Amino acid sequence: MVNVRPDERIEPDGATKLAVTAAACRAVGWDFQRVDTPEAAIRSESHCVHRFTKR
Repeated sequence: MVNVRPDERIEPDGATKLAVTAAACRAVGWDFQRVDTPEAAIRSESHCVHRFTKR
């Protein structure tokens, strides 16, 4: 899962929420990443798709 959100848009309790989300993702075998730009999300997504197709 990829969360796209610039650093300046993360609320004070956002770090806790992101940590809980990351833990929930790990619990079901998913990866979690927060990136700050859509371009970074596209790079991350293409990497995930590449890994998935190699299985």
